[in-house]
Formats: sequence, C-alpha cells, structure tokens
Amino acid sequence: MTTTDYTVPVSGLDELKKHLDDLVSAPETPLEPKLLDDVELQLNETNIPPLLPTLLPNLTTILKTTPHDPSPIVSLTIKLLSPVPFTQTLQLADESSLIAALRSPAPSANLLALAILAKAASSPSDAALLSLMPRVLEELIRRWLSAPQVEVGEKATRVLGDILEVDCELPPPPAPSAPSTLGHELARRRHAPGQGRVWRRIFHDRDLFAL
Repeated sequence: MTTTDYTVPVSGLDELKKHLDDLVSAPETPLEPKLLDDVELQLNETNIPPLLPTLLPNLTTILKTTPHDPSPIVSLTIKLLSPVPFTQTLQLADESSLIAALRSPAPSANLLALAILAKAASSPSDAALLSLMPRVLEELIRRWLSAPQVEVGEKATRVLGDILEVDCELPPPPAPSAPSTLGHELARRRHAPGQGRVWRRIFHDRDLFAL
C-alpha cells in the first residue's frame, strides 16, 4: 500500500508548480483555490516529503506577498507541514515569522502559526525549545486571550493546553482502567515528566504574567 501511494503521481502537480511560480513573480495573480484544494486532497505522509523542497519555498514567499485571502495557501502549507517535526519546521518558519502570523488579522495566518506551535507538544524537549522563544509565547497567549474568531480561540486553547501538559514536571498520569479518549491522549503525549520550562516562562516571567 505504501509503495503504491508513493508511485501514484499527484494529479495537477505540474499545474500547481506553475501557478505558484506565477504567484511568486506576480503576487497580484488571482489564486486558483480548486487547483490548490485538489492537490492538497491527494497528499499523504508518503508523498509529502519529496514535495517539501519544491513547494514550501514558494508557498512561504506567497504567504508574505499575496494581496489575496491566503486561506487556500495556508491550508496547503499546513498539510505539507503535517509530518514535519517541530525542530525542522523552525528552519522554515523562524521566530519573527511566527510572531507576524500570530499578530496577523487573517485567521488563516493565525491557524498556520498555531499548527506549527502545536508540534511543540510532541515531546518535552520540543516544549523546552519553545520556552526559549518568549516573544512567541507572549503572542500565543495574546492571541488566545483576544482572538475574535471562535476557531482561532479554540485552536489556541488546545495548543497551549497540550504544550503545558507535555511540559508538566509531575509524573505522567496512570493509564485509565476504562477506555477514555482523553486518558488515551494524555498517556500517548506524556511518557515522562516534562521539564517545566514553559510553565516557568509563563508564570514567572513578569512580562508574560502581566498580559
């Protein structure tokens, strides 16, 4: 099954590459949402890795320059980044880019930043790495507190809660005796105590505590 997925070509990929090239060279070029959506629906963990070097640089450029609603571009970017670990994602979206996306009035840009920050809940070491970016944490909390869109506020709540959970210094909770979706999620996320660095950054940093 995996081999088959890898060898099946992505329909519309060549057209998408040309469209992205056009958007980079002429940002005012109208977006083609259907083309973007059609390619996104075909992406999976197997065929995404070889496409990253080809598509992500242009998508990143377009997100910074397009005068259009970036929602279709953001959706495709989130899908491409889905299998990429937090540390590698930071090579593509640095601290200043995350801050700009969190501050953006466009909900889609907020959701892209939150999708990237959600990866920091993958392990205690990833959460500890995020703690070294206090300005990003500040904007995450600010967006959580002030997002006018329900979808953005709910996503920020989940991201912040998941990061604090994996960073918690207390021992992981025991596995539930009865099936529980929440218990399964906590057990899956926390295999060992966290380092507590995000907790200390949020609750002991005067600037963050004053938000």
